[in-house]
Amino acid sequence: MDINERILNAATRVFARSGYGGARMAEIASEAGVNKATIYYHIGGKDDLYREVLHRVIKKVAHNLDYVFSTPMKPLEKLQAYIETINRIMAENPYVPPIVIREIVTGGAHIPQMVIDELLKVIGRLGEIITEGVERGELHPVHPFLFHIMTAGSCALSRLAGALSSRMPQIKDFLPEEKLGDNLKELLTRAISRR
Repeated sequence: MDINERILNAATRVFARSGYGGARMAEIASEAGVNKATIYYHIGGKDDLYREVLHRVIKKVAHNLDYVFSTPMKPLEKLQAYIETINRIMAENPYVPPIVIREIVTGGAHIPQMVIDELLKVIGRLGEIITEGVERGELHPVHPFLFHIMTAGSCALSRLAGALSSRMPQIKDFLPEEKLGDNLKELLTRAISRR
């Protein structure tokens, strides 16, 4: 793993644990096994690190969704694939949910413009799919930003609630981890589907 990747992985873990405001460059350097000067030389300051951490996630989301959005499927099937993609990315990147929830709670206070621009592209594509579904009589009209926030927020909160549910064995049995994605997909698509 190259040094930039090591630094970004460490920064992702620290931002997930401490949030943007609580993250310290010394902690990121220690976690990456480098000194602060190395971080400044290779990536830059805290703002640069946070931008790169978020940009890595949104690039992964956008890349996966380009495939989903360009695949010939019905609008509802595309939305289901979208939900599956967001949930899979959250599952594969356990440090992402706390960052997502913090940004939702703070109104995106620390999201750089380049990440917002990428997010707007995703929301625009969602809007096209929802409009097509409404025109075909398959979907209820819903704002694409709301659908995105409901999806990302539900996937992130459900993952974070795992620690709480582990203290409640009855709930753990009710919703095992391997069923989480299917349950979220069912819940979110029932809300928008006209079927």
